[in-house]
Amino acid sequence: YFARILVGADGENSKVRKTLGIRTHVKECPDHYLFMLIGPIDAIRKEAKQYFARGKMVGFYPTLNSTYVFYYVPKSKLEALKSRGLELFKNELAQIEPNVSGALDNLQSWDDLAHAAPKRIDVENWVVDGAALMGDAVHALDPAWAQGANLSLQDAVVLADTLERCFESSDFSASPLRSYELQRRKQAKFVQDQSERTAQVTTTENRFYYWLGKRLIRNTGANPRLMEIALKASSGLTDHISMRDRIQFLI
Repeated sequence: YFARILVGADGENSKVRKTLGIRTHVKECPDHYLFMLIGPIDAIRKEAKQYFARGKMVGFYPTLNSTYVFYYVPKSKLEALKSRGLELFKNELAQIEPNVSGALDNLQSWDDLAHAAPKRIDVENWVVDGAALMGDAVHALDPAWAQGANLSLQDAVVLADTLERCFESSDFSASPLRSYELQRRKQAKFVQDQSERTAQVTTTENRFYYWLGKRLIRNTGANPRLMEIALKASSGLTDHISMRDRIQFLI
């Protein structure tokens, strides 16, 4: 097979990246997640609900015909959670959000839940002669900001523009491809870093970080300007937060 350009968009364990021999740093995130779809819930049809406690987090999000649920669990406690049995886990969900109790019937075994062990991926370069990487293959991140798919879509837009110029010039070497990397790397790293920091204060079992996380959430919710900054940052509309604004989030 022959192609003028190869695009690797095959996830955090990218075989394309490995085949190209691109130097990669992999960091396993300490927070693991369980994902599941349960039945529709009338009380959660117009807005999502998310609950935090020290070392615990769960979210309920309405979809068209079901409810999407994610449940945070520290890596060290995953097996203990499963050993307690699925029924006790379902009872815990119902205690957190009583409205879901009648929507859990489709969870019959642990196979009905997806498990994710997130990793952070940092690579030396995103492009080589005749090939480019995008999405989790180059910047997998902690899911605390839920921005993996959005970052991939932004990569695709910039890479498509770059490849159009490459086709026009018939040059698919690393040099013209690098403009794609230069446009995307800074923002991807920003989202990776902020996702890790958010996870540290929202899923932590540490008392200080838990207190700090509650303070950040309270301060943000009470200040429309901080809410706008947080929204832009977590939606990929900016690649920095000023030191002045960082301080305001804390005080």
